Amino acid sequence: MTEVKQSSVARQPLFMVLAVGFVLKLLYLFVIGPIVFGDGLLITKDAYSYTDSFINLVNTGQFTFDPSYGPASYGRLPGVTFIWGFFYLLFGQTYSYTAFALFQILLDIVACIMIFRIISKYFSNK
Repeated sequence: MTEVKQSSVARQPLFMVLAVGFVLKLLYLFVIGPIVFGDGLLITKDAYSYTDSFINLVNTGQFTFDPSYGPASYGRLPGVTFIWGFFYLLFGQTYSYTAFALFQILLDIVACIMIFRIISKYFSNK
């Protein structure tokens, strides 16, 4: 009996999952999302409190989303703000939102790889 050889892609389910997921995410980011959400796809009203905090830090030296209201400086933790701020400084305000969305897709891919490896290791021992 002859053995049917599988292609290297067929032997790599992780590659297939990541490739399909990546294509779907890009399709959503550049085609479906803009149709459904319009200009609100990359940033919502709540997200402005993160991005404005960084912009105010750069422009005024105050880490706050509303410089006229003192307690507003305690409104957001700096993690997401400074990660987005890195993209703001690198790509400018026009492209920072798209670059940050692409970075989130990259993080999704890394998370998928980690979950796949954990599950593979767990089930390979059984």
